[in-house]
Amino acid sequence: MKKQDAILAIVIPVYNRAGIVERTLASLAAQTLRPLHIVLVDNASTDSTYMVLQDWKNTVQTDGFIVDILQCPVPGAAAARNMGFTAVNEPWTMFFDSDDIMPPTHAEKVVSHINGADVIGWDVEEISGSKRRILTFVHSGREHYDNLFHGGMATQRWAARTELFRSAGGWNETVRYWDDIELGARVLALNPRITAIGRSGIIKVTDSATITNSALGKPEMSLNALRLIEDTLTKAIGASKARLWCATKLAIECGVTDRNGCRTGKRLLLTLPAIPTSAKWAYLHTRSGLPGAARILKQLNIL
Repeated sequence: MKKQDAILAIVIPVYNRAGIVERTLASLAAQTLRPLHIVLVDNASTDSTYMVLQDWKNTVQTDGFIVDILQCPVPGAAAARNMGFTAVNEPWTMFFDSDDIMPPTHAEKVVSHINGADVIGWDVEEISGSKRRILTFVHSGREHYDNLFHGGMATQRWAARTELFRSAGGWNETVRYWDDIELGARVLALNPRITAIGRSGIIKVTDSATITNSALGKPEMSLNALRLIEDTLTKAIGASKARLWCATKLAIECGVTDRNGCRTGKRLLLTLPAIPTSAKWAYLHTRSGLPGAARILKQLNIL
């Protein structure tokens, strides 16, 4: 059986995950969907990640379970995902992270919902230390809002037709933080047909090594993504609303930063022109430790 016979390809970048990637790999090998194409991209790891991936491939690959391993010398998950995407010939693509876990029937469930859909999304469970919470996919009628403020199009929450990813332009390699939210905005701007399938059983594991956690205290890392997202949203919801949304998102990020003991958030906000009053309120609300600034502004029809 050739890998082109599969319906779905799963692309995963891996960087210095030799000690923990095996739990993700085990969840891939346990998938009930066959045929299935797995594309793993070693992103210039300095540990034994590449050897771990090769050993796993030699153990699990069959005619119906095709594994490709690529090496990407360009740093950054977006570059690795783009390289992995070049190996995809299947009509559907799912991107996934190298420290997350999917239940055995997940890929099969996704494929069972492809008729009439361009994007299929689901909710995931996040585990951070002793804390657990449900991270939801976008809701109908508020997709752009949910993507920007609640990460509804985060990497492990959706799959799409391969041609849709191509039409959106793939991953932007200049974006090192919120690259999935930036891609999600461009995909949503194409007005795809979306099917939500609810709880997936996927477990997202968050630790100090993740890019999101390493960016705490550095809200300036989000500026590049927000500028690009604002450009995309301008075409979808109008310039003034796009500007307000992105300013508010930045203000919330700055509030989180300063709440955690840093002082870089307020300094960053003060360097920007014309911050809306509602964004200033969102900063103060979040910095004080109160949750739900975006949700409150949404309920007041400000966002």
